[in-house]
Amino acid sequence: MVLFDFDGPICSVFAGYPSVRAVSVTLRALEAAGFDIRPEWLNLEDPHQLLIDVATQIPEAVGIAEDALTRSEVHAVDSAQITVGVTDLIDQVTARGHQWAVVSNNSTESIARFCTRKDFARTPSLTVGRPKGEPHLMKPNPYALRHALEILRTPARDAVFIGDSVSDIQAGRAVGIQTVGYANKPAKPKLLAAALANVVINSMDDLLSHDS
Repeated sequence: MVLFDFDGPICSVFAGYPSVRAVSVTLRALEAAGFDIRPEWLNLEDPHQLLIDVATQIPEAVGIAEDALTRSEVHAVDSAQITVGVTDLIDQVTARGHQWAVVSNNSTESIARFCTRKDFARTPSLTVGRPKGEPHLMKPNPYALRHALEILRTPARDAVFIGDSVSDIQAGRAVGIQTVGYANKPAKPKLLAAALANVVINSMDDLLSHDS
C-alpha cells in the first residue's frame, strides 16, 4: 500500500491559483459574516495556517473559514501542476497489484476534482482529506493516516507514506509507517532528513523501478 500526500507528491495545488489568494478569499468570507480579522492574518501565505488560527481564536467561525478554503482549493486544482513522474509511479504501483491512497490536509472535494482531470484520470482506493471543522486533526496529527490504515485494513508495516513536509514525516513516524520525504524545494532535503524520513528523494522518478 502506497499512501500519498496530495499537495507536493501528486501536484502543486496552488501553482496557478496562489495560496495568498486563498487566504484573501477566506478573510473576505469571515468579514462578510461579521467577524473581526486579526491584523497578523493579513500577512499569512498559508491558508491552512489561517484555518488553524481561526479555529483557535474564533472557533465559532471555523465552518465559514473551512467552506471558503475548500472553495479555493476546488478552484485551484483546475490549474494545479501535476508532479513529474507521479503518474508513472502510480501506474507502476497498480500494475504490481498494490493499492494507492491519498492522505492530505487538503479538502476531499478538491482531491476528488483533481483526480477526474483528463491529464491525471487516476482514482485512489481511498481519499482521506482534511477533517471538516477539526483543523487540529490535520497533519502532523497522525489522525488521518491512522484512519486511512484502519479503513484499508492495512498494518503500518505494510505501507509507505510519501510526503513533502516535516509534518508529513512526523505523522508517519507517529503511526509507525515507513516514510519517503519528497524534497521538491532546495531547503527540504535537510529538513526531511532531520525529521527522520526513512528515505529522501528529489524526484518521483527516484522511486520508479527501471527493470527491463
